[in-house]
Amino acid sequence: MKPKRSVAPSEWFERELAASKDTPEYELEWLLLDVEEAIHTSMEARGMSRSELAERLGTSRAFVTKLLGGQENLTLKTLVRVANALEMKVETKFVPRTGENVRAAARPGLRGGDKRRKLTRAN
Repeated sequence: MKPKRSVAPSEWFERELAASKDTPEYELEWLLLDVEEAIHTSMEARGMSRSELAERLGTSRAFVTKLLGGQENLTLKTLVRVANALEMKVETKFVPRTGENVRAAARPGLRGGDKRRKLTRAN
């Protein structure tokens, strides 16, 4: 029996990171980071504190701190409320994947599985 080859922690980390990049959880974390950064940037541009944002939202400063720290579930409704408080609006777009293995079916872990409905004017 061959002895197991020891894997350096950095090699293990790089392998695990590469494997995780194709997961919905990884994409979600990057999206949340992008949103948090956009909120921070908008607040800084307006000279707005967390307390002022909380006041405009009608919430506590603790809620804003959780929101900006990724500890709060950021719903679309909350995102629109934050954008309004910052005198901004939210825009979304879906972009094609480039340089990745594009799958025709829904990705594992996303709601709906392979049962994707086609969007029509009636929907």
